[in-house]
Amino acid sequence: MKIADIHEVELILATYRPAVKEFLGKDMTLQRMKPLMDRLDNPQDKLRVIHIAGTSGKTSTTYYLARMLQLTGNKVGLTVSPHVETVLERIQINGQNIDEREFCDSFAEFMERIADVKPRPSYFELLVAFAYYYFAQAQVDYAIIETGLGGLHDGTNVAQAADKLCVITDIGYDHMKVLGDTLPEIAAQKAGIVHEGNYAVMFRQAPEIMKVIRDRCHDIGAQLQEVRPALIDEFVFDRGMPLYQRRNWSLAWSAYQRLANVYDLPVLAGELIEQSRDVTIPGRMQVVPHDGQSIILDGAHNAQKMSAFVTSFQELYPGVKPAILLSVRDRKDFTDLIAQLLPVANQLILTSFRVSQDIEHRSAQLADIQQFCTDSGYDSVTVEPDPRAAFDKLIAAPGKVKVVTGSFYLIQQIRSMWVL
Repeated sequence: MKIADIHEVELILATYRPAVKEFLGKDMTLQRMKPLMDRLDNPQDKLRVIHIAGTSGKTSTTYYLARMLQLTGNKVGLTVSPHVETVLERIQINGQNIDEREFCDSFAEFMERIADVKPRPSYFELLVAFAYYYFAQAQVDYAIIETGLGGLHDGTNVAQAADKLCVITDIGYDHMKVLGDTLPEIAAQKAGIVHEGNYAVMFRQAPEIMKVIRDRCHDIGAQLQEVRPALIDEFVFDRGMPLYQRRNWSLAWSAYQRLANVYDLPVLAGELIEQSRDVTIPGRMQVVPHDGQSIILDGAHNAQKMSAFVTSFQELYPGVKPAILLSVRDRKDFTDLIAQLLPVANQLILTSFRVSQDIEHRSAQLADIQQFCTDSGYDSVTVEPDPRAAFDKLIAAPGKVKVVTGSFYLIQQIRSMWVL
């Protein structure tokens, strides 16, 4: 099998894009992954896995921890979901996407091995299996794996070796139709990545969340390290580092300390600490220069993420009220998210997107968002369904600082048009 380029990879992946109802909710199960991983000789069992779950901060924590391990001389594999710009982001070694030719050749070999496996995997399951396969082939020292949705039934959770390190980021309300309506229900799904013998690291959170995590660890014989929120105050951060990224970095640092103790890794101190923070995380408070302006890209797609973004933005840009380009996914309750954004927006430009990754993602009805803004007493709203034209309006708006937010898929669509 020969694959010409990444576009051909995406065409192949598209054939594995199922109707979402077939794989979500009651039909989510790890049993779908077992034949696939068996066919690959279970590469996840050959890796030293760091598994990261949570509602907010997963990707940032993943990037920071990978950077720390790389700086101390390790070969580190990393996979995230969703990707922001290119599917190449799904397979990273030492902070870089693997070469397109390498991706295509390895993916071709992988596809030959699993060509007739049953049941036929989904897009996400296929890429998870490929990540484990590639990292085992590359003989990485550590494989950092970000969950896609939840944890208990997430395709990444085939990694169940006793030496797995689990990192649980902040838990909040998101994907409630799949994960549950309450924080304890959602926490139980996230805690599902923890297996017998594992060690889990997380910031101490709300009592109802912590009870679920503690009970899970106690019941299965795992250890839990509860990081004190005050830990963040023990570090000196550059003023330009967003507040929520300071929290994510501190959690990654705590996870690194565990690995250092177990595997006798170098101490992370001095210049190494500064270098570990020098990471560009796609779509997370990412500042991109454009025509003399600063465009801030942040995929704040739920109320918890938007709260973190707004707090950090106000701290970094005191007194600034930017024009904001916004789009949110359909099937999402956007009211709390937008209510937090309106007080800091000088102007809101609403646009749409239509992007396909694991499934086709569409934006919510713009009229519904506009009506909510009007009902909230906010009238500085422009509706422009075409994202390219909407971005042009954003650039033409007054001010040197602009924001694109609400969905990673909007950011992907803007970037894919070569606008940025």
